[in-house]
Amino acid sequence: VSVMESVGPGTIIMEFNLTCQNESSVPTPAPTLQSTPPTSFFNQPIVTRHITLSPSAALDARQVNQYTLTMEATCPGEMPANGQLFVLVQTVDGPPQCMARFASQGKAHPVLCAGTRFRLHASPCRPGKC
Repeated sequence: VSVMESVGPGTIIMEFNLTCQNESSVPTPAPTLQSTPPTSFFNQPIVTRHITLSPSAALDARQVNQYTLTMEATCPGEMPANGQLFVLVQTVDGPPQCMARFASQGKAHPVLCAGTRFRLHASPCRPGKC
């Protein structure tokens, strides 16, 4: 799911349903949510079946542009079940603008961009030339 970095606390990131094989059962304890990288930006889905941004949320795509959320739930008498949600954080001003090539030490080098991830090819400096 993609989220703009400008969204505020309380924003619903994802809605979900949990059902046990025995439909009269409910997952106990409540589902748990872990984030990679670790952060407090996402609320634990204790009562609601939503993943929301917490009051401490301050998304910044230049710092972290993807979070992997792993949720685990257990129904009485059943094995734990888990799933992952990938949260892509988009910048307000859109993806980075890149030039096609740059020159360094007499050679042209490609610059690749893909969404909010990009790779630059750089040449090593010669001693005394940087």
